[in-house]
Amino acid sequence: MKTKFEYLLLLFSIIIFLDRTTKNFLSNSCLTIFCIKRASNSGAAFGLLSGQLWLLIAVSIIVLALIAYFWKVKKIRLPLTLLAAGTIGNLVDRMIYGSIIDVFSVAGSSSFNVSDLSNVVGALLLIAFILKTKKTNI
Repeated sequence: MKTKFEYLLLLFSIIIFLDRTTKNFLSNSCLTIFCIKRASNSGAAFGLLSGQLWLLIAVSIIVLALIAYFWKVKKIRLPLTLLAAGTIGNLVDRMIYGSIIDVFSVAGSSSFNVSDLSNVVGALLLIAFILKTKKTNI
């Protein structure tokens, strides 16, 4: 029987695999409002801090250190796993290409990738946990 850690490690690995695969092998195409189009983003979300490569690398390393520090809180390991996978996926891009490779867009919105999705879901789960904890402690 697999442990919870083994499932989290599997989830982490799948996210990294999907992120690398979609960035390297998907071609340009659009289906109504959903597009697959390789784009480069030298900043953070929505192009914020564009061109600040070393700052964004440093922030990624700090985020990973915080994830490692908070790993002892077992109830938040799923969101931390998602955040770690997303952070590492985008960090790899920054270190190899000097920018993030985005591959998806919906209805002409900003482009994003699997790592971005992992970060968003991880952050939302973490926020939900924090809000739930605050309600029970009031």
